[in-house]
Amino acid sequence: MLTVENLAKEFDGLTAVNDLNFTVEPNTISGLIGPNGAGKTTTFNMIAGHLKPSSGKIYFDGKEITNLRPHQTFQLGIVRTFQIPRPFSGMTVLENLTMVPRNQIGEKIWNNWLRNNAVAREEQQIREKANGLLEFLNLSDLQNDYSGNLSGGQLKLLELGRALMSDPKVILLDEPAAGVNPTLLEEIIDRIRDIHSQGVTFLIIEHNMELVMRLCSSILVMAEGDILMRGAPEEIRSDPRLIDAFLGGGTSLKND
Repeated sequence: MLTVENLAKEFDGLTAVNDLNFTVEPNTISGLIGPNGAGKTTTFNMIAGHLKPSSGKIYFDGKEITNLRPHQTFQLGIVRTFQIPRPFSGMTVLENLTMVPRNQIGEKIWNNWLRNNAVAREEQQIREKANGLLEFLNLSDLQNDYSGNLSGGQLKLLELGRALMSDPKVILLDEPAAGVNPTLLEEIIDRIRDIHSQGVTFLIIEHNMELVMRLCSSILVMAEGDILMRGAPEEIRSDPRLIDAFLGGGTSLKND
């Protein structure tokens, strides 16, 4: 479904990602883990179109998407969230959802006069979808609150809701556990499982190993811009190279 081949990114002569190769299979939850500076966020940004690779290729559903811009990858069904959520803080929770769907009829000014009935119907459908997602995420009671007033965990749930409003095929989920209390973390884990059961694929960056081991069927470990190892959670957990990577053991990336 999602494949990167020989992907690399350099910043002013410094290599952040180096000859990266991996595939994310459809309808899976995969983890992308590694120490800070391993190249995980840079990889996400290249897949989503926020950064252009220095070399290499990215494929999605069999088509090359290497140099597409963020709005183009979004149109294809790739949605990226951020470690620090980026809602519109001056808008309500509900408004943050209703503004997401792409290619709304009302976005073209003349349609508001020429096709006002169609615009009204679409707005009603979007609002109903948003309300359904708020109920699914247990955020209905907060729908009229400004998103800037939400807690860290509530913002993570709102990010999931914004992603789902676009009917994504793949969600690139960046640190869903960061800054979240244990109760809301359980809520987020449950919602990710529910979303995945509907056929959505996840690639998750996460430092919380408990979440990764509970959710992911396959794990990619990055270090120094490349894949150190890959495998099922039980294989990764027992591999001493995992500890070496996080503690700066300097393990060679080519021993896999």
